[in-house]
Amino acid sequence: MPPRSNESRGARERQRRKNACKIGALLRTKRDYTEALRCFEDSLVVRLQLSGKEADEIASSYFDLGSVHDLLNADKKAIFCYSESIRMYVAMDAEPKLSVAKALSNKAAIVMSKEDDDQRAMHIYHRALDVRRACLGPAASERPA
Repeated sequence: MPPRSNESRGARERQRRKNACKIGALLRTKRDYTEALRCFEDSLVVRLQLSGKEADEIASSYFDLGSVHDLLNADKKAIFCYSESIRMYVAMDAEPKLSVAKALSNKAAIVMSKEDDDQRAMHIYHRALDVRRACLGPAASERPA
């Protein structure tokens, strides 16, 4: 039997990562947060091993981890993961992304409810709103008549 090439190994790792993400998302939906966290952590490890070309997927993994930590009330971990996701998305693109706005909004919600820092939360919410406007344009109420 011939040895497996690095290319086929990479393909297997990509499939493993995709499966871990899908399973993690399903488990999060079913509220099995501990197992969802394990799947998303596994996906992140694989993505970090294959990093370079797939920074967008790493940022997505951090977002997924942040969402589960948020549901588990692990606020510091959630904020860290959302911050990493935001940092990576911003570093990758000059174009604003709705993913950044969502991560900013989720981070602001934690800061407001758990850290009781309204000023900081409002600053983060305003950043999220600016990104959403850059992606989607002004809201109907903000457009000239």
